[in-house]
Amino acid sequence: MKHAILETGSRTFIALEKGFHGKTLGAVQLTSNQDYREPFLIDGLTVHRVRANDIAHLEQTFARTGSLAGLMFEPIQGEGGVREITAEFAQRAAALCSARGAPLIADEIQTGMGRTGTFLACEALGVTPDYVLLSKALGGGLAKISATLIRRERHVDKFDVLHTSTYAEDDYSSGVALKTLELLDEAALAPERDDPDRHQEARDREHDVHEPHQRRIDRAWKETREQAQHHARDERQGVAGQYGHRTPSPWSRPPWNH
Repeated sequence: MKHAILETGSRTFIALEKGFHGKTLGAVQLTSNQDYREPFLIDGLTVHRVRANDIAHLEQTFARTGSLAGLMFEPIQGEGGVREITAEFAQRAAALCSARGAPLIADEIQTGMGRTGTFLACEALGVTPDYVLLSKALGGGLAKISATLIRRERHVDKFDVLHTSTYAEDDYSSGVALKTLELLDEAALAPERDDPDRHQEARDREHDVHEPHQRRIDRAWKETREQAQHHARDERQGVAGQYGHRTPSPWSRPPWNH
């Protein structure tokens, strides 16, 4: 939200009814549930809500909205009842955002990282968002991490200074995320697309079918932990004073800047 406001100069967003985008002070403004939102409403921010998959309502809302900071949506609404957004609705939203010069923002925190058979659920909708939000599965079930992916031509360079965080660029979490991305490659996703029933079939197999994959996960986790421990030793040795030598970390940068 902060980058969208910085990029567009607008403080007006469009979100979907029954959408959920978190409970922090900014994100809860876009969350639909009034019980979560109303105790923390803030002045100076306008949010118009559109009924999911109602293209006429979407067009009407754009028509009555002036400057726009962005439209945020979940490809599949989670807390809203596991409701899928149609390709037609998503594509129309993308076209309207493009015509207005506002970013289409996909909240893929619950749907991204291959959870629906493609790396991003938006791929099945035929849209390429301007911003993508990732978290949850990005940490491989081990680390707490999130990432905001911003289309390169829309990125505002000074945002790197204006928005910083105590926990940003954490080596451990970034290392786990990198390893997760290594494991979640095209070969891993292909069976999900080709055979939607693969998970049920896998549950019916014997233990020895699962074991090689589990060994692969265990080995990846062990490697990540060892590298993190090695880097921690380097950090302790390298900050002893002006004569200390600091060994560059193999994870000196996270997978994304934000």
